[in-house]
Amino acid sequence: MSELSVFMPMRLKKRGGRKMVLVPEGKAPLASQNASIDTTLVKALVRAHLWQRQLKSGKYQTMQDLCDANKVTAKYVQLILRLNFLAPKLKEAILLGHQPRHMKLADIMQNIPSLWHEQGELFGCEVV
Repeated sequence: MSELSVFMPMRLKKRGGRKMVLVPEGKAPLASQNASIDTTLVKALVRAHLWQRQLKSGKYQTMQDLCDANKVTAKYVQLILRLNFLAPKLKEAILLGHQPRHMKLADIMQNIPSLWHEQGELFGCEVV
C-alpha cells in the first residue's frame, strides 16, 4: 500500500464566527464556497430594512423607543441604518452570498460612501 499526499495552497479565514477555507485568487471556488452567505451581513441588512420600516410606519415614535425595544445602543442603530444606503446590487450580492470576499460588516458600518459608484470602487465590484 502506497501513500499519496496532495498539497493545495489555502487560507483559513474566520467569517461570521465560522472558519472557512478560501481558495487562492484566480482558482475556481468549491461549490460550497460559491454561495458562501455571510449570515452576519445578511442579518444586519435585514435589521436595517426592518428598523427603517418600523420607524417610518410609526411603530416606534423615536429612535430611543427602537433602541429600548431591541436592547441596543443608539450608536449601533445608527450604524446599522446606514446599510440602507448600500447600492442595490451590493445588497443583492450580500443576500446571494456573492459579495466581495473582503467585505465585512465592521468595515461597511464605519465607511459607506454615499455615491454608489464610490461604493463599487471601495469594494472592487460593479454596482451600477
